[in-house]
Order: sequence, then structure tokens, then C-alpha cells
Amino acid sequence: MIEPAAMCVHPKDPQHWTDGPYFRRARELADQHGALLIFDEIMTGFRFRSGSATKAFGVTADLTCLGKAIANGMPLSALVSRKGLLMNHVHRNMYAPTMKGETHSFAAAKAALSIYATEAVPVAV
Repeated sequence: MIEPAAMCVHPKDPQHWTDGPYFRRARELADQHGALLIFDEIMTGFRFRSGSATKAFGVTADLTCLGKAIANGMPLSALVSRKGLLMNHVHRNMYAPTMKGETHSFAAAKAALSIYATEAVPVAV
């Protein structure tokens, strides 16, 4: 599990980031040893100019944790996976979120994701 925000400095031009090779090597090692590569993007999700560390470094994690930036600050988080990974195992897990009936955050996420996809949103890093 890697937190990309703690691993790198964020110059404006991603071509100058030096951490891309680090993340690519982590991906190679995870594949070599049958391990999952997990990115904690609670801080970096939707804050890179390309959207996320995953996109910025061209490395796809098996699991990615996203925080409330997904809903523009509303209380929402997400655990996303590469295709099939979560669906193959979700039946073995208990999932009972505290705020599962709260719909305002989902509406905020729908709007925020639409804006992130179409607008040049300023980034924090």
C-alpha cells in the first residue's frame, strides 16, 4: 500500500516527476510476487492535473482508496478496483456503511465528477 501524496513532490509538469519509475517498479514487484498494489489516494485523488496519481504516473493499482474530493468535500469515500477484483470477493465481506442512506453526497459526487471530467479544475498540489 502506497500513499502517492507522501511519496512525491508535484511540479506542474508531470514529465519531470521522478516518482513514476518508483510506482512502475512497485507494480512490477506486486505482479511478480502475486501481491496487490494498493494506492491510498485519499489526498491525491482528483488533485493531480490528470485526475489522480494513477493517471499521472501511468500505473494502475489493483485497489485505490479515494476520499471526499470525489464529492467536492461532502462525506464520501470510495474503494475502487481493477475490473473484477472486488466483485469476485465482495460476497465474503460485510459492508454496512454508517451513512448509506445519505444521498446528498452521491448527488455532489455526480456533479463533481462531471465537472472534473470537463473543466480545468485548479489543483491543490
